[in-house]
This record gives sequence, structure tokens and C-alpha cells, in this order.
Amino acid sequence: MRSLLAFVAFAALSTGLAAANPIPPGLKLALTNFYNAKTYHMSISGQGMAINVDVVNPNRTHTITAGIETISIGPVSYTRMNGTWQKLAQPGPDFGDVRKHLPGMMDDNPNVTVTDRGMTTVGGRTYHRYTYVTTDSPDLATTIDVGSDNEIYRLGYQGGLQVTLSKFNAPITITAPI
Repeated sequence: MRSLLAFVAFAALSTGLAAANPIPPGLKLALTNFYNAKTYHMSISGQGMAINVDVVNPNRTHTITAGIETISIGPVSYTRMNGTWQKLAQPGPDFGDVRKHLPGMMDDNPNVTVTDRGMTTVGGRTYHRYTYVTTDSPDLATTIDVGSDNEIYRLGYQGGLQVTLSKFNAPITITAPI
């Protein structure tokens, strides 16, 4: 499940936010800040999903969705269903792994266009909004909202999928439950 979430949340970013036109400096700084974040929280909603994930880089995640709670620490995963924790034989996916793709996202790519959309207000908070579109999927424009602190706070995907990021470098602790 978490592999799917990581893919859904960041596949478009990791496959080519790099642009034929230069990445706007504010977006480049936000990508760098996200790459360097020690911790963050991610909420994924829309299309029937409601998923919350805490991430402690480089390899700890705590995911809660639809009555299932999962903790992954390196190659070990634990799942709680019906109130009981179980240690799993296979490792869980690593949301921290997403960071490995970020440096390449700032390279030029003739198949991607990043557009600076200026300022927007969502939920009473003001963001600098960017959109990007790949020539491979011109109908799948994605929005990226960057806060005044140069952090990426929202990713919007067509079809209503929304990824909200928060708690950058906050004291998040993820430990083995059993």
C-alpha cells in the first residue's frame, strides 16, 4: 500500500519536474528544502483515499489508513490490524527514498514545462503556485504550492488527488511497536 502511495504522491515529481525552461528559483529552493528535510508529515486525500504518513529520513515511516497502521524502520515493517501488531517478513517501502529523485528534477528536460502561476490563497494561507506538464501526459497538469518559508505544502493532481505536506523538521519519533 505504501509503495502505491509513494508512487502516487511523487511519481510525477521524480520522473520529470525538470524543465526545458529554467526551474523558477523559488521552486528550486523549495525542492532543495524538501530534499534536506529530516522529518515531515504527508496527508493524501481524494479519489476515495485518506492516508496520513509521518516520515523520519532516511528510512522510518508511520502510515495510517482505513483501519490499518504500519510502521517501517529500514528493512523491517510492523502492521497493526484489529488492535494487534505483527512484524512482517518483508520490508515496507521507504518514503525517504523519494528524496533520491529530487536532484534530477532540477535538470533541464525538453519534455517538461514548469509555469509560475503567481500567488494563490488556499484555506486562508497564501502560496506561490507552480504547474508542470509533461509532453508525454499533457492532460495531467500538476500544481505545486510553495509557502513563504520556501517549503512545498501542497501537490494537486488532476482527478482530485491532493497531497499536503507539513511538519518539516519537526520532532517526529518513529519506534518499533513490538
